[in-house]
Amino acid sequence: MFANFWSWWGLFDNDLSLPIRQGSYYPHKLISPKFSRHLATIKYRVSLPQLFITHVYLDDTKESWINGTTCFIGMKAKIDHFQADLHQREQETIAPGKMPDSIQIVRHKPFYAAEVVTKSLDVRVLQATFSEPLKQAVPMSVESENSTKRDFSSDTQIPPSWVDNDDFVETDWSPQQPPNIHLLPVLSCPKLTYFKRHSRHAEIQAENSKFGDEDTHACMLGREPCKLPIHLT
Repeated sequence: MFANFWSWWGLFDNDLSLPIRQGSYYPHKLISPKFSRHLATIKYRVSLPQLFITHVYLDDTKESWINGTTCFIGMKAKIDHFQADLHQREQETIAPGKMPDSIQIVRHKPFYAAEVVTKSLDVRVLQATFSEPLKQAVPMSVESENSTKRDFSSDTQIPPSWVDNDDFVETDWSPQQPPNIHLLPVLSCPKLTYFKRHSRHAEIQAENSKFGDEDTHACMLGREPCKLPIHLT
């Protein structure tokens, strides 16, 4: 999911600041509008019934070669329901210009509003061990002490949904069979909500924007209860 998001987000890089009409098809120099000047707001809406997030690294040690295994260590989180609504908009700030006693208008697109909700968050330490007996064909010196082997125990049976071989695909290595997985519970939270709103006072004092109230998508902002007023800038 994140790879697809960043691939899409890469479309909105500095190339958007180039003029729209350029190249050999337009031989004459024209004062052309820039696409980024017409992109005033960007709004993101994500709603997933279940989300797994895995962060692991390959723990390839001398001991794993002696034992004929490939081990991964890291963290894995499961969220039963994840939803997020993030809003960006163009805002203007008056800043000192390059010449004395001059000013310039600086335009940027910060996140001015956001609402992220996670339900039934479960975070665990993960150890995955794959059998690779061909490693034992490589002669290695055996160390009798200071073993680096890590072993976690699981109190309950691991649900099949927690096992995904795609979590362990590397540039030059991919799993050929399911691993032996150990999970150690670290953190659980029934519900976690994050709010971000622009302070009206700070907005008037520092930045001006005529955007942000467009009805462009099925917005999820304001659906979650918030007992305290939160103003973050």
